[in-house]
Amino acid sequence: MHGRTQGFTARQVISYIKSDTRRTARADRYKLKRSLPVKKSIALFFLAFCLVASSHGLKIPSAVTNRIQTTKVNAKDASVHAAKTWLTLIDNGKYKDSWNAASDVFKKLMPRDKWILATGKSRTAFGKLVSRNFTSATLKTALPGVSGGSTYVIKFTTKFQFQEKIVETVTLIQDLDGKWRVSAYVTTG
Repeated sequence: MHGRTQGFTARQVISYIKSDTRRTARADRYKLKRSLPVKKSIALFFLAFCLVASSHGLKIPSAVTNRIQTTKVNAKDASVHAAKTWLTLIDNGKYKDSWNAASDVFKKLMPRDKWILATGKSRTAFGKLVSRNFTSATLKTALPGVSGGSTYVIKFTTKFQFQEKIVETVTLIQDLDGKWRVSAYVTTG
């Protein structure tokens, strides 16, 4: 009977415990990945409910409508702040840091070495930053090649030492951790 528990060897029991632990860890990771979309689904359902209720003449408490508006404003402000912070890295010549701070979508489309070289060349041609003015922030629900999450397209009108007027377009996606990260950057003008 030594080394056996109700017909199982100690090795079988340990193996079962290890496999159960791995299963539990996988389940925990799955729950974490899926919790944000579930929260968004609940929020969308609640928003739809409020819209239907208000169309039928029911009063929606102002605390609820204020919360919905605050969330939209906070997302816009957070995405604009993230864009400005990211552009500051480029303005200061920290091209590698700007690539590291970008989203995985950006990193897949633009290899780090290519980004550093291209950004360095374009910024040398533009000269030093003179001014940057926020122009617009547009919420997009679906963009080609970008899966899930909210997306903001932020535009700035920028003046450089050798370029009078450049429009910088910074596209940001909200990752699962809630942070806004750059998924695309384009200059025109």
